[in-house]
Amino acid sequence: MSPDEKMKLLDAEDTTCHFHGHEFQVVFYCHTCQKLLCPQCLTRGQSSTSSNHTNHVYLEVKEAVEVAKDDIEKILAKIMDQFNHKKIMKIKLQTRLQTLKDILMLVEAGIAPTEDST
Repeated sequence: MSPDEKMKLLDAEDTTCHFHGHEFQVVFYCHTCQKLLCPQCLTRGQSSTSSNHTNHVYLEVKEAVEVAKDDIEKILAKIMDQFNHKKIMKIKLQTRLQTLKDILMLVEAGIAPTEDST
């Protein structure tokens, strides 16, 4: 499903500006404030006491979603790298543990381990 198709699935209420009513749809994301904005929010602010967002960093919602998606994919890639590294370390430790158990078994049996065993 394309991002456009997913956006269409959103309920109209989800994209309506909560400050300026149903006639305005949120189309921007203010990165500075981390809020969704309609065109009115962008130029006039979100309340009588708030300033507008003209000096803030903002993106269209679709672009902000793509940026967030890229950020999440980068974080996920780092997590997967760490997971794979830990998985390899676990295998190495299990192998080393088994070698030590084998050496212990030989020592307990009175057989001296060879250089290859260590």
